[in-house]
Amino acid sequence: MEPNFEKTLKKAKLKNTLRIILITIVTLLITIPLFYSLSNKIVGKQSDRLNDFLFLRNRIAEPNIQIDSQVLSYSSATGGEIVSNRSKDISGYVVPWDTIRATYSLFSSNVDHNELLSGLHWTEKNTYSYNKQTKQKVADFYHPDVNYSGYLKEMPNDLKLMDEKKSEVTEMAISFDKPVKWKEVKADIPKGVTVKWLYMGSNIPDKKPMGPPGMDNYGFSPDMEQEQDSFEGFLDDLKQYDDRKTDEEIQKILKKSKDKSLSDTEILGILVTGENKDLKKMQKFSHLRAASVGVTVETNPYIKVEKE
Repeated sequence: MEPNFEKTLKKAKLKNTLRIILITIVTLLITIPLFYSLSNKIVGKQSDRLNDFLFLRNRIAEPNIQIDSQVLSYSSATGGEIVSNRSKDISGYVVPWDTIRATYSLFSSNVDHNELLSGLHWTEKNTYSYNKQTKQKVADFYHPDVNYSGYLKEMPNDLKLMDEKKSEVTEMAISFDKPVKWKEVKADIPKGVTVKWLYMGSNIPDKKPMGPPGMDNYGFSPDMEQEQDSFEGFLDDLKQYDDRKTDEEIQKILKKSKDKSLSDTEILGILVTGENKDLKKMQKFSHLRAASVGVTVETNPYIKVEKE
């Protein structure tokens, strides 16, 4: 009887093992596709969220930077990468700016903010910001309430140095010494100068920085034919960008702009483009605190200068 009992026990163990293996295989066949499907949905939402964030940030914090293409360089069930190729339009002359790479996974997303911030060239003779990838000079804004004497001997005024006889189109950030209503600013803009961006504020915690703070400047590109619509769209974008209401400067902009038309809203500066001969006229602009040149392009007979 003993040998038969052992034989029966072995058969029972084998059946049990086979049953466990079969259940495991069936479970895996069911759970793996479910996990893959669920993972794809979560990753897809992360991808969409990151894609929307890059476009949103571009609209409110990146002066005269246009996104030429923004695509997935790769995507899997666990994550992927979005590549954003950007350029600048200087009065019809399109120049390369940079490429931003942002990654996402099941549980997080990451933008390389180091690439979004400008580099700084700081010597005894020169102090200026530049794009880290293309090394193009950045047009800097200067807030009227901030003391920059900690690292600047004097406020830059590149309009004085501009050669109006050169055949160039140029991008320039004009900063005011106090907030000025948009309708007053618009009335003073010389013919041939195109306004690309309105400077509304900066996220600068320290009012006396020892160098460019590397914080966001906030503003938007106004649609000259539908100014109020573009302004209200900008305010909606700010609310979305700071939905937790933690950015002091954004909340300040929203508060001062509440129930106002763009014409009566005070701005802190403008980013403009145009030919040197037209931009040079900005020297007489009221409330000028600083003028900082950005990208400069030599004109040629094959591309016509675009003016508003």
